[in-house]
Amino acid sequence: MTKREDALEILKSLGLPKQQQNERSCLTLLALAGLKENGQWKNVDRPLLRVWDVMDWMRDHYRKDYAANSRETIRRHTIHQFEQARLIDRNPDDPTRPTNSGATVYQLTPEAAAVLKRFGKREFSKKCEAFIERFGSLSEAYQRSRDVVKVPVTLPDGAQAHTACAAFGLERFAYAIMARHGVSSALDALATCESKLFESLPTVNPTKANQAKE
Repeated sequence: MTKREDALEILKSLGLPKQQQNERSCLTLLALAGLKENGQWKNVDRPLLRVWDVMDWMRDHYRKDYAANSRETIRRHTIHQFEQARLIDRNPDDPTRPTNSGATVYQLTPEAAAVLKRFGKREFSKKCEAFIERFGSLSEAYQRSRDVVKVPVTLPDGAQAHTACAAFGLERFAYAIMARHGVSSALDALATCESKLFESLPTVNPTKANQAKE
């Protein structure tokens, strides 16, 4: 197996979503692990790297030359998810450094590095399970967030439409219905969403709430 294939297997085993199971994310992981094609996983390193440094590593060691404007794609669609999955830390050398600073760096967490070093060994699967048990699976977390609220709306033609978003995107949902079925249907859909969303909120006991304030 190539190092790209190894990295893909690791990302899958650690519960990264399918959107991060790609070459970009594999090469990012390899760069953050300081691992070249002929390197060994037991020798995983933890360099402090900017996104630019990650891109340089991809080019120099894996002949993958991303365009300069790919930096934001790597940051938003790989680095961000690696942070959420606790694979990496941002600015561990200076937590007060602003995220938008050109000096922002990323580093493998000690826990993630420990898992990577066991890749190819019998205990690798157990290491992954322990990591997920401690920090959770990002792909499962994403799925749970999509399933939190799914509001069914019956359209005038009898078809069913759903929105799984409690806030962001609700206007787009209503606009799509309005464009096809008119303003009245869009307003009905919004009313249904509002009702269902309020039903999904936890009930607060006023007496207990007042006691808590006291």
